[in-house]
Amino acid sequence: MIRDKLTQIIFRTVFCTLAVIGFAASLGLFEAQFRSSFYVYFTNLSNYICMFIGFAELKATIKQFRENDDSFTDVFPKMKFMGLVMIFVTFTVYNFLLAKDKPIEKNLSVSSITLHIVLPLMYIADWILFREHRKVKKTMPLLSVVIPIIYAAFVFIRAEIMGRQGDVVYPYFFLDVNKLGWSGVAVWMVILLAAVIAVGYLFLLLDRLLAKKNS
Repeated sequence: MIRDKLTQIIFRTVFCTLAVIGFAASLGLFEAQFRSSFYVYFTNLSNYICMFIGFAELKATIKQFRENDDSFTDVFPKMKFMGLVMIFVTFTVYNFLLAKDKPIEKNLSVSSITLHIVLPLMYIADWILFREHRKVKKTMPLLSVVIPIIYAAFVFIRAEIMGRQGDVVYPYFFLDVNKLGWSGVAVWMVILLAAVIAVGYLFLLLDRLLAKKNS
């Protein structure tokens, strides 16, 4: 683990800068066309949460640097871990499940590269390099399903309000009630929530291994 505050500030400044670029890209600003459905995508929402945590960490790190405080930055520890699981899911689901069906120009866009690759990897690296380990409680992987469940409920409620037709009603195929039916969606939900919990416990194991390595 790296305790040097200047290194942390540089890394987190780069992360926050790229997060702002990713945020702008998610709104469609680089294509000069506002994406009114930006808030529907889990990719965007997970990155927004990580961006918020990143800015909070950067502010706290700068304060510690000014005060010659070399202790670990511990801002929103539960949200940091939940963001870690969400952003890893964003990275894996898109790159290994969804990207193959997207046109190459979509995968090479500023939005896709920043939100699906660069920011997720930097957020994970930040947690590995700059956070104190053996702080993750055994129940935290289970809590990681809360945000995906709320997100799915939001998608379904929005679809019922808007009607199940039109563009971006169901942003992902595994939530598409029109095509899969409720039973098909339920199967996918169980699989994905189980995967989220599994990812959470893998990070819990990594947390313990990193703590042991640096003890």
